[in-house]
Amino acid sequence: MINVASKGLLTMPRIAIRFDQLDDASWYSPTRAYYHAKLAQIMTAYALALRARGALDVACVRVPAVRLDADRVAALPWILRTLYAPKNRLAIPAERLGETYAALAVRTSTWQEHADPASAGRSALRGIYLDENLRPVDAPASAYDAAARERLWAVSQQAVGDPSWAW
Repeated sequence: MINVASKGLLTMPRIAIRFDQLDDASWYSPTRAYYHAKLAQIMTAYALALRARGALDVACVRVPAVRLDADRVAALPWILRTLYAPKNRLAIPAERLGETYAALAVRTSTWQEHADPASAGRSALRGIYLDENLRPVDAPASAYDAAARERLWAVSQQAVGDPSWAW
């Protein structure tokens, strides 16, 4: 299973899920919502890997900026084309990211399958959160909080109706 996070999380090392404000519109912004969702992707990947205990290969890819194709850029208003041009030049081609996903599809899991879910820290989870070159990278600190991961799992299960087939 592959989850997708964002390299933009590097700018937010102290980000944490605001469990007590999940439905509070007063702190909402598209950027906050996006990066909280990306943090949740990492935390879910860690929780799933620990629950699956090697029965399922789990990875979360830290995706950098991806280059827009020329037709999509051409369709943007001129001001957005101008603003996006430097970022697009530095971004990786979508095909390169496709190679990353293809390599993940055939990889042999490298993380420690026997990690204790209740105490799994950074070293036990190494090899799950990867950059576009499949190198292990560190997640924001809150992703390593076992209690926060369990709370996210419970909130997610409740949101989908706690289906009987789920863990």
